[in-house]
Amino acid sequence: MIFNVGGVFYLGFELSRPRTISVGIGLMPATRTKAQRGWNPCNGGIPLPVPWMALYCVLHIWYASAVRRFLSILLAGICGIAPLGVNAQADFMQQAKNVSWQQNDATVQRTPPETCSATTPAPVMPGPNISAYAAGRENAFAAAYAATHCHDYVGALPLYRKALSDYPDDPRALILTAEAAAKANQTEEAITLFQRALARESNFTWSTRIALMRAYMSLNRWEDFESERADTRRAALNGDRTLSQKDGYPIDTLRTDTTFVRVIEFAKLHGVSHTRDRFLLYGEKDACTGYIPYIDLESNDIDQESFAKRYPDKAAAGMQSYSLESYLTPNAHGTLKIYPDGEPDYQVLRADVLDALAGHVPVLHPAGQPCIADAGRANP
Repeated sequence: MIFNVGGVFYLGFELSRPRTISVGIGLMPATRTKAQRGWNPCNGGIPLPVPWMALYCVLHIWYASAVRRFLSILLAGICGIAPLGVNAQADFMQQAKNVSWQQNDATVQRTPPETCSATTPAPVMPGPNISAYAAGRENAFAAAYAATHCHDYVGALPLYRKALSDYPDDPRALILTAEAAAKANQTEEAITLFQRALARESNFTWSTRIALMRAYMSLNRWEDFESERADTRRAALNGDRTLSQKDGYPIDTLRTDTTFVRVIEFAKLHGVSHTRDRFLLYGEKDACTGYIPYIDLESNDIDQESFAKRYPDKAAAGMQSYSLESYLTPNAHGTLKIYPDGEPDYQVLRADVLDALAGHVPVLHPAGQPCIADAGRANP
């Protein structure tokens, strides 16, 4: 048995001191009076004889997590209940190291692993919420999922292709492989797969159609883009629930040095101004009122009379003139450009908006500055 001489000497010294110590539960702040503090061993409470003080201190300190283990071993060694051996000392030191690591963990950033170690997901089992067919399909893609998790898109693509060979007509399998091909910069392959998926799934198609349109844009295949854009409008008007007629649906994202823009298209002209496309300038969002400046492609009623006189055949066919309008503040807007020949192609519209954004776009309430009382309107 190892006898802790230092601990016994200290305890004996404290017990032999000719004084009275105050003992309590230690919950009251030191700034209060003695009457408020009550039972408080640290700040002065009800005085007790030294032996009672010693017993209380032992029991009180015993509840401290790291110290509790140490004192338990120490008391066991003193009383001869259990040996205070090398294993117990090592166990205490390991706990101390663990506590030290936990304390420093919040301030020390661990170095991320150099290589990803994602493992293949556990097999999916059929059940009440998943059919045997769906479970088998997910298991076939398990290895591809693991490679994608590690952002190894080039390495993942052959795994997706292999799994797709077992489910060649499955819309989900086609979409997963198309997305993998797009991430691996195999855009032509991705386009073919997205087209095959759309041919087999006529509902819930927004994500597939948007991915296909963006693939066309990346290759400057603007005619194909416009064809898919028209198909997307028809799908929205025919009731595809992922393509909202009321709120529109995103078709593009633009980024400049100063702002981030999300492009919303309306299959059915929206609002009193008959908006076709809305460019929401999220990077200029008003931090005080929540107002998001925007630029709209509109077909105002006031412009249609002159359009009908200029293009009677187009007007009879339902075509209209359009204008590009800016709403950079809640209460005012300006005209950026007029399209008197009808709705412009998106390639032209996109370039015009980017040219407009190259100019000065005001920030209503810069970060860090106090908000100004503003009863402006919300986004329509």
